[in-house]
Amino acid sequence: MIHDFGAITCDINSSVPITHTHTHRQPRSLHPAFVADNAFMAPKTSGMDWPDLVAAVRRASTPAEAGEGEAEALPTGACAAPAGAAAADAQAERAFAAVAAVAESAAKGGHGAAAACGAFGTVIAAMAAHLAHADVQHAACSALHLLCSSVDADGIARMQLAVDAGALDAVLAAMRAHSAHAGIQEMACRTLCNACYGIDVAGLSRKQAAADAGALEAIAAAMAAHHEHCGVQEEACRALCNICAGGDAGGLVREHLAVKAGALTTIISAVSLHVELEGVVELACWALHTLCYGSDEAAFARQEYAVREGALRAVTDAMLAHAANAGVQESGCWALCNLCCCTNSTGLWIRHLAFHAGALAAVIVAMGVHLAHPGVQQEACRALFVLCWGGDAQAASRREVAVRMRAPDAVLAAMRNHGASVGVQRNARMALNLLGSKPMLVASCSHS
Repeated sequence: MIHDFGAITCDINSSVPITHTHTHRQPRSLHPAFVADNAFMAPKTSGMDWPDLVAAVRRASTPAEAGEGEAEALPTGACAAPAGAAAADAQAERAFAAVAAVAESAAKGGHGAAAACGAFGTVIAAMAAHLAHADVQHAACSALHLLCSSVDADGIARMQLAVDAGALDAVLAAMRAHSAHAGIQEMACRTLCNACYGIDVAGLSRKQAAADAGALEAIAAAMAAHHEHCGVQEEACRALCNICAGGDAGGLVREHLAVKAGALTTIISAVSLHVELEGVVELACWALHTLCYGSDEAAFARQEYAVREGALRAVTDAMLAHAANAGVQESGCWALCNLCCCTNSTGLWIRHLAFHAGALAAVIVAMGVHLAHPGVQQEACRALFVLCWGGDAQAASRREVAVRMRAPDAVLAAMRNHGASVGVQRNARMALNLLGSKPMLVASCSHS
């Protein structure tokens, strides 16, 4: 499965079967974000149509000189530019008003008309012309993320238009120039998330372009600099998921680059610091699952690193703290699967450590609380299989504990309640087979 956080919402695109050991899951690509920010609505330009809005942004993106502007048609309420530095300041304020109006209108729709009028190029030009102006950058990132917030064919085409127009470089320049501004970091991560949605050839190319431009390093830096800001943490995790999703060779390289940039450490810190916030922990678990995907030695090293940084305890604590939240339970199970799927000797230690962190209990609780939720049941059955897998004495002990905790009953209940779900039935049979003390049979089918 691929989970791509497209434009901000969250869908699951079923396209890839269980890989290798039938345990670890390919990164999900999350839906694009659609979040209107009321902080910079522009009443002076409200009501303008798209051609006028784009023209206003274009005028405000040209260098201002003393005496310029008196004869130009400016947004209502704007004044002519004074001389010198004041002219530049006034031009930047005009740019802010015009770009904020674009964001306001984008929140209402009409994205196709905006693109047809050249909105992407003009907004990006405004960002370049007024890089030092925080309000322009904030409003521009908002406009870009909203214009890229749908996942139909036209919406995906607009994502490509944005990237072709230079959106990635512009957004990353804003992040670097305003590293202390939490609002810009949050909105920039939303834009990166949306622009990098998709697992088709073009979508994978956008993800790679973002990584090549330094997006992974910028996102990790934003998380570290704004560790107490829940909005930055949520949107950064979402952006990491979309940039690293794919499951192809390029995706694995991007996962490695993200970890090298410090993303795993910041994600785990986000869970620990914001464990009471459902939104943060759910997205952080998706990000952990994404960065720990893989079955090669590099992936095993990422999994071990995450565990040594405290990922197992963080995920388990999050699941137990939000037992009633299906999203947290599902993402937590996904994360546990990829953290514990290592098939070398380190994997034995990781699964034993997960058991002592309370992961097995958390998964069984999730199954009982969310019996009607197919996603939770499917991934919980898989997590049971992963946590109890192994031919060593400790694995046998974990299976015995799982049986005493009535895990087989939970699995059977999942099968009865989700008879039409191929995923639930498949994963449930795997778990029952294993809990029935037939590890060799499971091992043989897991490599098919």
